[in-house]
Amino acid sequence: MASVSLIRIHNVTPATPTPQPCWKSLSNVDLLASSSFYSSFVHYYMPPQAPQPFEATVAKLKRSLALTLTHYFVFAGRVQAGTDGSPKVNCNDAGIPLRVASTDARFDDWQSLDDCSIEQQLNTQDRFCANSPTLQIQITRFGCGGIALGGALCETVADGYSVSEFFHAWSRIHRGLPITPPLFHAELFQARNPPRVTVPMRDYVAAEKLGYQIVDAASTYRKKIITVSSSGMDALVHEVEAGPFGFGRASSFVALSALIWKSITEARELPNDATTRYMYPVSCRGNKRFKDPPVPMSYFGNAIHLATLPARAGDIKSHHISFAAKLIHNDIAKISGEYIQSAVDWMEIQRRKGLEFAFNVDYYAGRDVNCTTMHTFPIFKTDFGWGQQVHYTLVPEVWFGDGTAFVLPTAKGGRERKVALCMPSGVMERFLGNMLVTKFTSCGSNRSSTGASPGQRFGAFF
Repeated sequence: MASVSLIRIHNVTPATPTPQPCWKSLSNVDLLASSSFYSSFVHYYMPPQAPQPFEATVAKLKRSLALTLTHYFVFAGRVQAGTDGSPKVNCNDAGIPLRVASTDARFDDWQSLDDCSIEQQLNTQDRFCANSPTLQIQITRFGCGGIALGGALCETVADGYSVSEFFHAWSRIHRGLPITPPLFHAELFQARNPPRVTVPMRDYVAAEKLGYQIVDAASTYRKKIITVSSSGMDALVHEVEAGPFGFGRASSFVALSALIWKSITEARELPNDATTRYMYPVSCRGNKRFKDPPVPMSYFGNAIHLATLPARAGDIKSHHISFAAKLIHNDIAKISGEYIQSAVDWMEIQRRKGLEFAFNVDYYAGRDVNCTTMHTFPIFKTDFGWGQQVHYTLVPEVWFGDGTAFVLPTAKGGRERKVALCMPSGVMERFLGNMLVTKFTSCGSNRSSTGASPGQRFGAFF
């Protein structure tokens, strides 16, 4: 198997120094999303039509990154305890590591880049982001002239949409185009004074100490990428709308969510009386339903509410897919601005009690499903002028857990989606043979994802 050789590491700081001291507060939503691990991803670009020396490409990339960090100076900082002891971002211009690497591998070594066997090497090998840069970047030149641009994000400071906007802005600055500057206003997710909770809070849990614990891994996890074409999505939506539990017009998000939840639940062969939870994101950006005026699309930070919808496994398994779709559709309709504000206030109450809080989902028990949707992110607008971006992927990590699904856009656009899934091997085999999966999707990549050490993996929040 081909390998990746690290050439050098540059530390890139903002082109214009950030006035000091500069500290940025983190919202309760940021603290909720806080993780000890990096989330890694990779953009793949075809060889440039007008090739230039790799060293020149890197030099220009460094300059444009420094200019971008002038706007996104939070990424050049470090998460540290503020004077009140709470986590904040010290915007001290400590910088972003830019790793430069090369490989003899070619894009056409694989039938699909979904199968790229060196994906783990296209990013920093650091897994823990505590006391580390909030973002790390790697550019890798392939033997065919193609370029992979990888990123590793500490989600304490920003969500996936924010980092996608950062890469999009960077690519525009790289080409000399204007950008919309990010908005740093964590107070948009500030608790009321006094905080008050007016709805039952099912989506989160609190305890004196929450954290990851090491548990034995009973089986190897596999990552699989399935594709839903635009025509397949149309057919799936029609299946939901025409089903016995149809509720009128179904969105592609609801229809695909129902397929994921039902198919994974059936593949797990859960007892009928077991409770399964479907965790899905609700973006607070650009929606007057949650805030008026709405949170701007340029908001930098975490602006996602993760809803956790419970149901009996037997009901999900035995009923038509439209049943699960209707549950999700109705649940989304219940989420209001007051619901999200109550969630923020609930977090504040727990924080004042000295408690930690986390999502009410078990990533490793083999019952719940954690779905993250990224199909609306500006991922394929990230154009550095090298060549067409042909692929984007999330790098599988052991902490993704059992039953994690990432809904991604594709280079084709439209309603076509890729879904990256992670679950134990036996469950994955049954999932891929599921009638709904074979009817509405096509299967591509198939890789194992093992832990940081043999026989171990990182456990869930408890």
